[in-house]
Amino acid sequence: MGFDEYARSLSFEKDPLKLKFIMSSDLEYPDFDEDEQGFIVRLPLPRIGEGTLAFLGYTFPDDVDGRKKIVRLFRASVYHLSGHALSWKDFAYDGWREGKNDVLSNFVVSLVEDIWVNQCVATWYPDKLLDLGFAGAMMLARLRAIDNIRVQATRLMVSLMVYANTGLTGYVSDSDLGIVEPLYKLLKRFKEAVGRSLRDEGMDLLPQKLEAAESAYRALSEYGPIIEAPSPPFSENLGASSLFPPMKVGTQEWFEGLLAECVEGLSGGQSIVGQSQPDRVSEAETLQVFESHFLEKAKEAKILSRYEGPAQSTRFNSLGFPNKDYSEYLRAKARCKRSTSKMTEVLMGAMNEFMEDIRKKFGVLDLADAVQVVASKSERTDIFLKDEKIKQSFAWAIVVDASTSMRNVRDYALETAIILAESAGKVLLDMTSWSIFAFNDGFEIVKDFSEQYNSRVKARLGGLSFRGLSYMPDAIELAGRALAARREELKVMMVLSDGWPYGYTDIDSAASEVINNFVKAGMAVIGVGVQSGRMEYLFDSHCTSYTLKQFVDRFSTRFYEACDNAV
Repeated sequence: MGFDEYARSLSFEKDPLKLKFIMSSDLEYPDFDEDEQGFIVRLPLPRIGEGTLAFLGYTFPDDVDGRKKIVRLFRASVYHLSGHALSWKDFAYDGWREGKNDVLSNFVVSLVEDIWVNQCVATWYPDKLLDLGFAGAMMLARLRAIDNIRVQATRLMVSLMVYANTGLTGYVSDSDLGIVEPLYKLLKRFKEAVGRSLRDEGMDLLPQKLEAAESAYRALSEYGPIIEAPSPPFSENLGASSLFPPMKVGTQEWFEGLLAECVEGLSGGQSIVGQSQPDRVSEAETLQVFESHFLEKAKEAKILSRYEGPAQSTRFNSLGFPNKDYSEYLRAKARCKRSTSKMTEVLMGAMNEFMEDIRKKFGVLDLADAVQVVASKSERTDIFLKDEKIKQSFAWAIVVDASTSMRNVRDYALETAIILAESAGKVLLDMTSWSIFAFNDGFEIVKDFSEQYNSRVKARLGGLSFRGLSYMPDAIELAGRALAARREELKVMMVLSDGWPYGYTDIDSAASEVINNFVKAGMAVIGVGVQSGRMEYLFDSHCTSYTLKQFVDRFSTRFYEACDNAV
């Protein structure tokens, strides 16, 4: 179980169609957003250094204790951000935001929603407060001294942020006490209203949310300028901040006292199970998450090593794997469920034509069968042997154009790729006999031949990002080499694209040349026009579809013909 699976298992929102988790090595801090179907949580992955691990701007020694701390911070991020998914409806603030400063309004909305999340956890999931308290204590240990913050609005925002995420009121400058104390009371009243709403499901909390947001906004806007919006390192990132300088974490005895304060502040003083042992984390669970993560990275490195040599003769500027988005895969799969079933059925029938029984009704007599038919007085006539070589095994390579020109048909391209992948998973009994690749000006391995079609591969498929140029000839060359190395008798490559390779001179003729080379070598190469008729200019064997029904009907016909020609 890697970090992405771990996040889904920890999430308060269990429906992956409503909340998607995306892990990225490029992120420094988490991000929270909405789309038309639900919410998106982007989380950073730990970065490996020389004997160190970096996460959320902290640097830990790469030992068991350092890994435990990272996992605690990771859990706190998942709890906090998945908690937002239970409440946050950004459109509810749309009218309120009109005419307001973007930076300050974003901070105030986040502040109000943080109050809701932490009160929700304290009410429904009090055992999770230990990790949230740990993340809050780490935040306070790293926070710049409040009196060293020169901009008054920023100081006030920091005081409110600390209160919302730890329950502590001591992080305020003496000069700001008269301003902050009324705001503390405001937030406390809102927190109490949240508690009542959690016990009374019929209560509409939106008026109180907007009232608290408006009051906090008016108060803070008087003490500008507004130059940054502070946010805890483990929560949704509100932009660049100077308040949390990088921090090296070692063994700090004082930490337990600060942790206890944060847990007590978040819980409102109620007793929390395990509070006397705030560092009690399942060591086995921590090790499992990290070992799975490192094992996955090692496997990916091994796979990449097999492509690095051949890739040197191409123009690709990168070689790697897509980011993972399992929820997007599930969403797309749901949209094409019927078409997938139909394609599987049709392809199963088409492939059976090339793996049919070795007998037929005329030709070379099978003496053993003939004796049995005569003895039993059977009316069977299929007692003759075929005289041609029977194709009994298939290998597939699915190649998806993920360039910028495909962005407008992204959903349809993803659906057709999933239809083929799901069908391959059912009609090809050997999961290592097929692969999926994607390309733009880089080459991405979605599923290598050596991999199973598991949730990790499916998440990569859902995480395809459509950007960059379209180096189609290079992609066909690289995927074709991997496919040609297979031992199966019949090799089929399916290229899904809009038919517009782009990126260097004479790219169309280069594409035609590499396609013809593989066809001459006995490979079936099929161009699938994704809502575009351009593939007919590049591929002798091609089909174009604008609906999923057309795709199933036309591709299955073309698949049979291409295989028949390659036999």
